[in-house]
Amino acid sequence: MPYRELNLELTEEHELLKEEVHKFAVEVLRPASIELDKMPPEDVIKKGSLWWDCMSRLYQNNYHLVLISDEYGGLGIDPLGVHIIWEELAYGSVGFAVSMGCSCFSSFYATMLCEDHLIDRFVVPFVNCKDASVMSCWGITEPAHGSDNLMAGTPFFHDPGASQQVKATKKGSNWVINGQKSAWISNGPVASDAALFVSIDPSMGFAGGGICLIDLNQAGVSRGKPLNKMGQRELPQGEIFFDEAICPEEFMIVDPDSYEAMTELTLGHANATMGAYFTGVA
Repeated sequence: MPYRELNLELTEEHELLKEEVHKFAVEVLRPASIELDKMPPEDVIKKGSLWWDCMSRLYQNNYHLVLISDEYGGLGIDPLGVHIIWEELAYGSVGFAVSMGCSCFSSFYATMLCEDHLIDRFVVPFVNCKDASVMSCWGITEPAHGSDNLMAGTPFFHDPGASQQVKATKKGSNWVINGQKSAWISNGPVASDAALFVSIDPSMGFAGGGICLIDLNQAGVSRGKPLNKMGQRELPQGEIFFDEAICPEEFMIVDPDSYEAMTELTLGHANATMGAYFTGVA
């Protein structure tokens, strides 16, 4: 369809959705983000803080289920509805919007694979959560690696001279995880689990990676201080350290054979979502 023939009219359902999310974003998220921006990052994420109150209200409104199919108890809305929710949340607070987008990483991947053990472990608790205690993050960037982690489809991605710092080593029926993710991990200081991008075969460069869904509340995981930023303090970000952390083999969902394709798919989805967020900001 030629661009000039696109139907730019919203359905009545989409209009109602837009009004509902806009009202919540303006009345709840925007005032909260202004107050949180005045606070030290450690205070933002203290239990019982204004940030946790807003996150709980977002979960109670089911905004954490934007990308989850109704088959699994999610909102099951169409792509335009997804864009409307992200755009309107970001109009009130792009930090809270990004936090919502990252919160579903593990469960979203699990719904893509449709395997019962992943649904039971990562989707059901997330769908049923109403207090934001079940929350994911995208464990991708590292102190020495930013966008280069995401350059799928380029010769650089296959250069054996560079690979991810976080390594996964198979030991029996588990993967043992060691290394560090950077201070820019959104939800890093507060997430209960992560969609963690790791290096499995460094000889393949970044292409030798994998993706595992890992519990962040285990003994082998520690966090750095939440990042002290100028702005967007309503989006907690911080380092995550792995020291002999354990990931069961059934939760390593992507191996080097499919890692490049999944990285490209993830980046494409993330970029589209960022477009929706910052349309709201604009």
